[in-house]
Amino acid sequence: MGTRAALSSAIRAVTGIPADILSFSPTTATASVSRLLELTSVAERMSWAAKRVTTREEDTAYSLLGLFDINMPLLYGEGRAKAFRRLQEEIIRATDDESIFVWRLDEEPPASNPFCGLLADGPERFGLFTDLVPRRSRYLSTKSKRSTSIVSRLGVQIDLPLTPFPCDASGTIFLALLACDMRRDATEALFTPAILLQRTAHADETRFVRVRADLVPLCMMSRVVAPRKLTSLITELQRRQMPDDGIHKEDYYVGNIVFKTVKPMSIFVPTTLAPSLTPNGILLFPELQDEGGGSGRATAVRVASRSPTWHVFSENIDCYEVNFRVNPVPAVENMTGPVVCGAVELLLDHDSPLAGLGGPLAGMVGGRAKKATRVCLVAGLEPLPANPFGTPGLYAVPWHAFEEPSKVESGDLDGVKDKNTRALELMQPYGVRVEFGFIVRYSWLFYHLQLMRC
Repeated sequence: MGTRAALSSAIRAVTGIPADILSFSPTTATASVSRLLELTSVAERMSWAAKRVTTREEDTAYSLLGLFDINMPLLYGEGRAKAFRRLQEEIIRATDDESIFVWRLDEEPPASNPFCGLLADGPERFGLFTDLVPRRSRYLSTKSKRSTSIVSRLGVQIDLPLTPFPCDASGTIFLALLACDMRRDATEALFTPAILLQRTAHADETRFVRVRADLVPLCMMSRVVAPRKLTSLITELQRRQMPDDGIHKEDYYVGNIVFKTVKPMSIFVPTTLAPSLTPNGILLFPELQDEGGGSGRATAVRVASRSPTWHVFSENIDCYEVNFRVNPVPAVENMTGPVVCGAVELLLDHDSPLAGLGGPLAGMVGGRAKKATRVCLVAGLEPLPANPFGTPGLYAVPWHAFEEPSKVESGDLDGVKDKNTRALELMQPYGVRVEFGFIVRYSWLFYHLQLMRC
């Protein structure tokens, strides 16, 4: 058929393997060839096999073991995708080259399956960058500190710098910057590749999945500069948020600035996305905490009445609980709007010098009963706002609103369900706001609704 030297031009045209690697001879030092391969990024080596066709489907992965100096069992029958995933897992264990995540799909993922993990399903995913070549970075990055990636059958845990995607109302889409370069063959232009991630859990800010795997953002300085489909989207989103002050928005230069903050994080990306889970319910301890935890005037908070969904447990401080096992809420994927989980009617005593004394004087001012403001606190869950890519939200978020007791009693809840009209703070007789956190009770996770003095 011919020698490698005679066919090197044809091999190079089909595979993209550089001439200096193809031109080695039996007399060439093996160490020199190994060094050339070590300096070649994982993604570039993967791209050489993008067009390879094998008789046995698992050999798509097994035939690359020598190229990456990897040893792993050959398990014929496991299938092409699983074999290739095992190969990538072994490569991640052996190297810190993040170019292994620089792959993309040839078209937008279907709406029925918009999420994926960090690993590709075949080497052809690395061959879709035309004149762009993934290269090992020549400069120091946060990855230079030898942080360790952990891979398992469940997924990949890795340290990556994340920055929020601009104009994302959901707050769940992030750009993860990779410690490698994308370089055009004909120029010295260097770009930093990134991948798009979506947060999957409200209670755990470290869990993500990859979205829009057909897009690999290329960044330079603090901007996304390619691909055009993505830069056009960012520009349009930024223009929509400009104030309507009579200036033609199309005349603005926006510039796609996205890196307002970049935060290194240890994140986990599962191999397969598990069903979305919601905390077990909502807990309310009817006590008013001072801002910042400092000492301030005591404020009595009494519960005058409650909806049937709230259950009371007497402890040192009464605990009010909405349990989603007893009062189910719609699954995240079926939640189309705000869901009311319960309401409590609070009596907020007006401040006085005697308010913190306790005993029979606690409710008296000058021998008269203290005045109290009656207000209802309504709490519930709602879906996330839409994100720029239209992928489904993967968790619900809690919401609250203060409302007049008469409206709640009559079932008039339109005001609290509308985000634009909700009263999130109470200013009379004093400032009260609400914070949602998380709390563990009976080994289950609950939302913790806290009343705070503001």
